[in-house]
Amino acid sequence: NQTTTLYIIHIQNLEKKAKKFKYVPQVVIMCSTNNRNVTEEYINKISTTGDPDALIDFHFITQQDVECLDKTGEDKFYLDDSNKEVAKSPNGNGDVFHALSEENS
Repeated sequence: NQTTTLYIIHIQNLEKKAKKFKYVPQVVIMCSTNNRNVTEEYINKISTTGDPDALIDFHFITQQDVECLDKTGEDKFYLDDSNKEVAKSPNGNGDVFHALSEENS
């Protein structure tokens, strides 16, 4: 028995509308480098209805990772005490336009 997630609810609603209005919705999902593969696998798994009239065209984009800085933006956070490798984190919603342009280049 599969747990109903917000993704499932939205996809089911889109599939119903796609079938009713005979169109293929274009859906963009922004991922991070950490979760892109698992997100694509999950979305592809839950969006497979087998009904060719209820298709959704998913586009996955990946946001950049940026260095983790303190509140001043000057001091970096390192992964360990050696101060050789700076910690990185996904850039978040601020990277949506860059991520979209990268996917289309």
